[in-house]
Amino acid sequence: MPKLDLPYEFISVQLAFARRMSELSHRPLEDTLIDCTMLRTLLNIRVTKETAQESEAWQSFLRGLRNAREPDRWAYDHYLEREKDEPPINVQDGFGCFWYSYPFRNEPRVRLHFRNADTSGKGALSLERVGVRRRELTCLLRDVREKHPEAETVRGGSWLYNINAYRRLFPPEYFASTKPVGYELEFWALWGQFLRGGFRPDIEAINQFQTAIAIADSPEECERCFTYEVLRPECDIQHFYRHFKILDI
Repeated sequence: MPKLDLPYEFISVQLAFARRMSELSHRPLEDTLIDCTMLRTLLNIRVTKETAQESEAWQSFLRGLRNAREPDRWAYDHYLEREKDEPPINVQDGFGCFWYSYPFRNEPRVRLHFRNADTSGKGALSLERVGVRRRELTCLLRDVREKHPEAETVRGGSWLYNINAYRRLFPPEYFASTKPVGYELEFWALWGQFLRGGFRPDIEAINQFQTAIAIADSPEECERCFTYEVLRPECDIQHFYRHFKILDI
C-alpha cells in the first residue's frame, strides 16, 4: 500500500477536537492530543502520557505546535516531513479494499480491515460495486482458509458498520453480533469517517463536526458530536465460509 498523503483538513480537525476537549475537561492540551486524537499514529511516534517527557520526537512536535504562527499548518507540514521518511505501508494479505491481520491479539481471530482503494469513480460501497467487494472478500477468505485453517472467528471494528451499504457485504450473523464500543478516539476506526475515497477530506462532515464541538458544553457531549461511533462485530468464521461459498480444501 502506498503512503497515505492525508489531507490538511484531516489533521486540522483532530487538533480542533483536542483543543476543545482540553478546554472542556480542564486538561493540558498535551494530554488530549494523546488521548483524543490519532496524531501520534499519523506522526509515527510511539508515545504515551507516561513516556511523553522522554520522547524527543513528541516534544519536538509540541514545541513546534506551541511556537508556530499557524499551528495547524505547521502540524500538517510536520506530518508531511515525517511521512516522507517512512517506507510504504506494509499491508498484510491485501485484497482490493480489504485486508486482514492474523492472529489478532494472539488469538485465532481474523481481524478484518477496510480501506477505500476503489478507483472506479462509482463509490467503493455503491450498489454497482457490491459484486467487486464480494469477490475481494471471497479471495480474502480463500486465503485465510488455505493459510490459517485453524482460524475460529472474524472480527471487525469501525464506524462503517453503521452503514447499510457496508453491512450488506457480510453474513447476517456477523452484523447481528455487532456491539457499540463508543468513541475510540485514538484510532482509524473512528476518525476514518472524515475521509472519502482517495483519502479526500469530507469537508461537509468536517464542517458540521467543527460547528458542533464549538457549542458542546462537556467532554461527553463533545464526543457525541461524531456522527458515528465505532461498532464491533465478531462471529464464527464458518458463517463467512458458508456465505461466500468457500468449499473445503
